[in-house]
Amino acid sequence: HPQRWAEQERAAYDAVAERIASLAPLLAEGEPLRLAAAYALGHFPNAAGGAAGDVRGAYDASTDETTRATLLIALAMLSLHAVEKDETVAFFRRVHDSESNAILRASAAAGLALLGAADDEVAQTISAAVIAGSADHTKIPWNDGDFDDYLALVLPFAAKGREATVAATLIDALAHATQLAKRSITHALLGVVAPSSDYRAMSDVQLRALKAVEEHGLW
Repeated sequence: HPQRWAEQERAAYDAVAERIASLAPLLAEGEPLRLAAAYALGHFPNAAGGAAGDVRGAYDASTDETTRATLLIALAMLSLHAVEKDETVAFFRRVHDSESNAILRASAAAGLALLGAADDEVAQTISAAVIAGSADHTKIPWNDGDFDDYLALVLPFAAKGREATVAATLIDALAHATQLAKRSITHALLGVVAPSSDYRAMSDVQLRALKAVEEHGLW
């Protein structure tokens, strides 16, 4: 987190931010330059926000799953602080509703969740991806390459207002999940129910979640 950075770390970040926009033309290049540029640009939303249109264009031009997923996540990050998000939300909605590839559909759903545009279907898409644990084989660079756990981190944003329903889905899935998927499901579940630090004040769904983790989680 920037607030915990040492002075030299902040200086290095600011120095890169001054020239980060120069990477935008690389989005029109082939692999692996396009993927590397998207990953770099996504870390500088304030300085590179103007590249969002280039990122959308690069997505439509690319055919590589890993690059396309990386572009979608970068687009979400670049759009977080944008004043006008409607065009980006519409883009994510188009990808989510038309894409048959589960990884790309989940990436678009994650973008909608981060931009505050999630609905029941978006929450279901991310939940299903976390439960399936099918992203483990990918080389998507976000979250140190752990894309399933990246989706677990995003799911609480999609679950706002529908926590009980999403939690119930994850609780049911935990009992039958593969060992590979249990960690991300547990992470997502705890993020969705956000257990109180006061055990006496826990809700029924929070208690059910912790019971499920005790019986079927990895710990």
